[in-house]
Amino acid sequence: MRGRESGMPDVVQWESYFDSDEIVHKLSDPGRRRRCVEFGCGFGTFTRAAASLVDVKQIASFDIDDDMIRTTQMRLSDETSAEVFLTRRDFLADGCGLPDGWADWAMIFNLLHIESPSVLLAEAHRVIRRGGTLALIHWRDDVATPRGPSMNIRPSLTQCQAWAEQVGFQFASTPVLEGSPWHWGLRMTRLDAETRRDSEEPQV
Repeated sequence: MRGRESGMPDVVQWESYFDSDEIVHKLSDPGRRRRCVEFGCGFGTFTRAAASLVDVKQIASFDIDDDMIRTTQMRLSDETSAEVFLTRRDFLADGCGLPDGWADWAMIFNLLHIESPSVLLAEAHRVIRRGGTLALIHWRDDVATPRGPSMNIRPSLTQCQAWAEQVGFQFASTPVLEGSPWHWGLRMTRLDAETRRDSEEPQV
């Protein structure tokens, strides 16, 4: 099932809107990002950036569009040390199929305007290990942007943080994305069971 307003421009135009290397660097946790899951590879913009990080060893990336899978595959460099698995899959309807806790971090970029964001966030929570990282970006809702979904369905950073907290993530940081002025970035951490229980206990 495609997300609403999921059309893409050409790759050159698309990649002019952000600094993908800065985004993956600032929204991941160096030394703790060996395995990555990417929900929606698109043109491979962020797949390639993540694969260029020397400590990333495996990336499992999913997209519903065969053309996006083929494009990403063609654009991957043979020089990267990361092993990249590209799969056509409707991860909104069927999940990603990876084992629980497989990933050290996950990328969900420009997707949370979908009809059921909490379903996707819950799947990310399932597949990220305890203490792992959820990396989010989206088009800003407080300024006019050259692309992006309609303002009336565009979620704010605050809303996305609240959705992520509801499924078991904890706020980590909101780094400034200097090379991506039309986007906000949000890094969340997957709580372990003990931490989550403590945070849910009523304060006396």
